[in-house]
Amino acid sequence: MRLALVTCAVSRMALGMSVVWLGAGCSVVNLWQPTDEQILARILPSAVLVILEQQEGRRFRAASGVIIATRPATSGTECFVLTAGHTFSGPARGKGVYVVFGSSKGRETKVRAAVLVESETDNLDLALLKAESDRCTPASVRRPAALGEWAWVVAFPWGSRMTLARGVVSQTDFDGSADRDRDSRLMVDASVSYGASGAGVYEARTGGLIGVNFFPAFVGGVGEAGLVRQIQYLGSLIGRDKVALGPDYVDYLPQLEQTDPKEVLLESP
Repeated sequence: MRLALVTCAVSRMALGMSVVWLGAGCSVVNLWQPTDEQILARILPSAVLVILEQQEGRRFRAASGVIIATRPATSGTECFVLTAGHTFSGPARGKGVYVVFGSSKGRETKVRAAVLVESETDNLDLALLKAESDRCTPASVRRPAALGEWAWVVAFPWGSRMTLARGVVSQTDFDGSADRDRDSRLMVDASVSYGASGAGVYEARTGGLIGVNFFPAFVGGVGEAGLVRQIQYLGSLIGRDKVALGPDYVDYLPQLEQTDPKEVLLESP
């Protein structure tokens, strides 16, 4: 089943970084186009796995992430990783944060990371992490995505192995919105699953980063009310006895971890 995927355009992250797109007055015709293998060789090293652990080392939660920048440090290279903000919400606060580099090469390196900034709202579900590694390859950020172009999504579903999905940019919202926080959203019809939150979305033709996967608007907004609306809607379509809370919803609304969706249905009008 192909699921709609909502991404936040990197050029409007509102995390203290700016991306400038420079255009020239003349057009250039490319006589040579790179192959998919060459594009993926550029993309995959920038994808990372984000892990949250309990004090005893047991894994608590996992997400995907993408390296967006580097900076020299006294002991190596500082890597800046963009991921989903809801990964660190609720009971996840205070857990140990780690980033796994090198998954595309089969030589993984797990290092401790610090959360520099995080935001979990209807319009911006992002967090910026910092870690030190000599295996830090940032993605190249490109212009906003165009409707109908192909895109790659590189994720770590269930906090496991790297997975590659491909889809079409099926909706963009860069113009005509009075709310500047909402006009940098796009939709890609790639197939994703739990653990894909924070995954990088790359333009398939060039390998440039065009977005980061997140989903609060898809479930109706942050908070219990959005989840209740989704459960009620699904119950009206397939029957109340067939609705259950999947792990993505549980992580997204940690206060409802012990909630039976049938109770929500029964108590709702």
